[in-house]
Amino acid sequence: NVLKEMNLNWDIKINEVQSSKISVVPEEKAININGKVLFSENDLKRLIVHEIGTHVSRVKRGTTITENPNVFVKDYIYLDGYYKVKKFLENSKKNILYTGIVGIDESDKINTLIEKKIIKEMEAPNLESILKKIIIK
Repeated sequence: NVLKEMNLNWDIKINEVQSSKISVVPEEKAININGKVLFSENDLKRLIVHEIGTHVSRVKRGTTITENPNVFVKDYIYLDGYYKVKKFLENSKKNILYTGIVGIDESDKINTLIEKKIIKEMEAPNLESILKKIIIK
């Protein structure tokens, strides 16, 4: 229904051998859904926003004249998200994002849970140290 409302002519295929819940194949204009996975209502909402809004919206929007300067929506979304997270990390004293799958807009709630010792503050991994251990010189 969402694809129809957005006037996107994409196929939805049920695939029982893929490992991910959903995958988008732009060159085939197809969305593959893992038929062995059960989705909660929240999963569906999140996946619709991300998979359709980000991966299927990967087209030039706003005109049928391709010479006009417009924006690739996915590129904008990813770049905007990158700068939001970068700014958050520059201004944050705690490693909130390493406590689990959380968004930057949930940082106040996560801080409260850390202060109440309900969850533990995690340290950011030292990638440089890890890479030095695994790279053979």
